Order: sequence, then structure tokens, then C-alpha cells
Amino acid sequence: MAGLYVDGELTIVGRTGQLTDRHARALATHLTPAAPGHPWPDRMLANRFSPGRDRVTLTKVQPTLVVEVAADSARQGNGWRHGLRYLRVRTDLALEDLPGS
Repeated sequence: MAGLYVDGELTIVGRTGQLTDRHARALATHLTPAAPGHPWPDRMLANRFSPGRDRVTLTKVQPTLVVEVAADSARQGNGWRHGLRYLRVRTDLALEDLPGS
């Protein structure tokens, strides 16, 4: 899942496709489990076209890491209509460096 702060609230704005093993291992070294009170649900629809029964469990992490993703221009509300492609962790950026933070 990908999130951005929208009007001060951490909002789900998209999903990435499945990460390669290499990307997953590299990303995991930067993640910290979420503290109690994380605003996202524990489970959500497996995909936006799901009939409502297929759900996945989210592994929530602290929303402090900036990553670079590739996205097309199709947007719906505050999010992207199509899947995002994970590119890399951006340790050179902090949340405060992003527009709207």
C-alpha cells in the first residue's frame, strides 16, 4: 500500500504490484512496525474489482519512509487508479521534503 498525508491524515493512495524478493528484502530493512492507533484498517479488499469477499491482511508500518514509485497519470479521488511500480527507497528525502507535508 502507498500512502500520503492529505489534509494532515494518512490516506491510502495506491498499491504496488508484488515486489521482487530483492526489493522486498531491501525495503524490509527500512521498515518499523506501526504503533497502536495506525489509521489504516487491519484488512481490506484484495483488489478494487473484488466482489467484496476477498480480503487481505495489511502489515502496517510506521509512515516515515519515502519511496519512489512509478505511476501513470490516471487518478481517482486522492489516489491512483492503476497499480504503482516500486522503484527504490529514498533515504535522501524526509516526509517534510514532500509537497503537502
